[in-house]
Amino acid sequence: MLASQVQTIREFAYAGQFPPTSLVIAGVVLGGCVVALTWWELRRNRPRLTPVLAILRVTALAVVLWMLAEPVTRTTVRRTQPKTVTFMADASASMGIVDPVQDQAEAIRWASMQDVSVSADLLSGLDAAALEIAMTRDLFAQSVEAAAKQEQVKTARESFALVGRWVDSADKQLRASAEHANKTNDACRQNLRKISSTWHDLVAPTIRELADDLDQGRWSAVQSQSGRTEQVRQIMNQAIADLRQLASQCAEDLGQQGGTVFRQTLERHAQLSRREKLNGFLEAVESAVIGKIARQVEVLRYGFDSQVFSIAGRGWSTPLSADRADAGQHTDLTAPLTQVEQDSGSRTTAAVVLFTDGAHNVDADPVKRAASLTQTPVYIVPLGNTKPVRDVMLHHAQAPRSVFQNNLVVIEAMLDAQDCAGERLEVELLENDEVVDRQTIVVSSDAFFTPLSFKRKAERAGMNEYHLRTTPVAEERTKENNQASLRVEVTEGKIRVFLADQLPRWEFRYLRNLFKRDERIEFESLLLDPVAAGGRPGETVGIPNSLDGWSRYRVVILGDIAAGILTPAHQEQLKEYVSARGGTLVLIAGDTAMPSAYLDGPLGAAMPVEPAKNILADRESFHVVVTAEGRTTDVTQVADDTATSDQLWAEHVEVHRLSEYSLPRQTAHIWLAAIPGSAASPAGTEISAFLCWQQYGQGRVVYLAAPVTYRLRYRFGDLYHNRFWGQLMRWCVSREIGSGSTTVRLVTDKTHYQSGEDVPVTVRLSHPNGQAVGKQQLNVVAVFDGSPQATVVATEETDA
Repeated sequence: MLASQVQTIREFAYAGQFPPTSLVIAGVVLGGCVVALTWWELRRNRPRLTPVLAILRVTALAVVLWMLAEPVTRTTVRRTQPKTVTFMADASASMGIVDPVQDQAEAIRWASMQDVSVSADLLSGLDAAALEIAMTRDLFAQSVEAAAKQEQVKTARESFALVGRWVDSADKQLRASAEHANKTNDACRQNLRKISSTWHDLVAPTIRELADDLDQGRWSAVQSQSGRTEQVRQIMNQAIADLRQLASQCAEDLGQQGGTVFRQTLERHAQLSRREKLNGFLEAVESAVIGKIARQVEVLRYGFDSQVFSIAGRGWSTPLSADRADAGQHTDLTAPLTQVEQDSGSRTTAAVVLFTDGAHNVDADPVKRAASLTQTPVYIVPLGNTKPVRDVMLHHAQAPRSVFQNNLVVIEAMLDAQDCAGERLEVELLENDEVVDRQTIVVSSDAFFTPLSFKRKAERAGMNEYHLRTTPVAEERTKENNQASLRVEVTEGKIRVFLADQLPRWEFRYLRNLFKRDERIEFESLLLDPVAAGGRPGETVGIPNSLDGWSRYRVVILGDIAAGILTPAHQEQLKEYVSARGGTLVLIAGDTAMPSAYLDGPLGAAMPVEPAKNILADRESFHVVVTAEGRTTDVTQVADDTATSDQLWAEHVEVHRLSEYSLPRQTAHIWLAAIPGSAASPAGTEISAFLCWQQYGQGRVVYLAAPVTYRLRYRFGDLYHNRFWGQLMRWCVSREIGSGSTTVRLVTDKTHYQSGEDVPVTVRLSHPNGQAVGKQQLNVVAVFDGSPQATVVATEETDA
């Protein structure tokens, strides 16, 4: 493994505004003036003062020049971090499928890669030539598109230079294949020479002429240019088609010329599963390709199914085996993408090569996860059959992570059926292992797909398991993708919220009115100036004076409250409320105190923004943009589709006064960014956090950099404003992965654990009014399949 290197360089340098050469010239000129003045004074018969004055003048001149030069000792620390190339291989159950042989060429390609007894040099050469011409064609199209735009001329010139190198490479490959065909196949040789001649005599000169026209400024997007470029494209497409036809003919010739051993080898490889083919391929390229890459960059190797596992060493077959102890049945493409994102945080990832059959069959959406990898190149190598085989698949099953009790749970999925025309499929919905609904689907074509939607009333509080399954069909490829599972947390009762602000800002007013109308929220509000106001249940409240007082609420929302109101003692209580009791604190920035008055106090470390001023905050206006991470959460999706939701935030939530404390910490998750002016995306130094949050202990702190979400009401009533805050409230309480009631809750920190991993369990006892219950003795019993597995005595956290 290549190690990171740190190099420290110390050097003497001049940091002044004037270059050293100018200062030397100025010193010579002024020095000459001092000499001339000294000579003049000597002529005036003042011999005693002249030396003293000369020394003082020279000293003053030296000091001034020294100050202007600003000499410093510069220390430069250079950290060199090696780049990383990641190889990830699919090891899920679907990789055990044996694909039918589509053509002779495909069978020979796989066999020649893994068995030295199968020689296919000409076939490999034809494939390489077709690939290089395809690369040239795609890059040529990009170059022509860039050349037609005046602002991209420089990019077009660089791109055309690259096209020229690909043209030369393809020319050499065609000539090499033609030379090899001289020894084996006369007909193939003649066709290859024709393709090579057209490429060398027509394509290469035309591309060079186009590049010269661009360099000389003669490029034009008129029909005369488009005619030449279209001719080149047609020649390239025809060359690729001819090479593929030659490859198929070459494979047939190899099959006819090969002996018994050759045919037996092909038959043996035709019976290999996708996993066995991939293992053989990876073992073959490990020393030839991956090993060479590892000498220049760090190489990471992973396998994945429903989760990712690291592969140590250079062997692939054993780690990817279906017989390994932790083998998973499902394919989750979000798992490797998540691993890449985590690795990119501590490494510079140059490329990711992902081998998979693409049979993603869990509810997580890999498209949303891939949106956060915009700076990391990911190359997908698809495996399997290009012609879909007989199979029924349930995929993209989705449901809300949490709902309130007695609300509807909407469960959606996609059902695909390949080569199953005329079949009747029965799709069942199971809730906690009991069939509660079913739909009958008639497959009307060989390439059939349809969306599914089930609706269930959420009656049982806690974590509910939902399963979708469909009846298998005869001779189906695999039955592992005929089902999908989901978990939905049903939150019992009401969410208790505390809302407080110093002044009746619009954000406070609309939130209070919203909570009044929402039967799922029980809130208490405090308006400090001009008068205090109490919300339902109708009593006037004040700032809680104890940790238990704060703990009565599951969410605390604080506006621009003066520092004299939230004393250091209150801040310590809030800090413990979040970190130890797992509460959620929502802070809405203001001009007076929030968060500036609290950044240096007990709450400072809990806030997801830096205690440094944002120099961009003095811009005249900002617009709000949903970040890549923001698209992965339901909180920011205020409309039914992503595009409309993004448009609502960008066009209707305009920010004229963004808090100067809007620089996110490295630990913060940014869901909405504030972009100044007309910038289109949150990138580089232009990013400021409008909505962000961070984990702090067992709880979370959410931060809004401007009190303007009420603008979602403009022209649309309370639809989107209500939806945003409702989804935010559900997110605040649904992070608790557990079950129970309003008085007893069992909470774990996640839903899945590795074998041998400790499972921390928190038991929360509360009175019906939300106040914590202490000084109780109880046991926590772990039960599996009805049998107790372990009993742990719960200990009270006296500091919580």
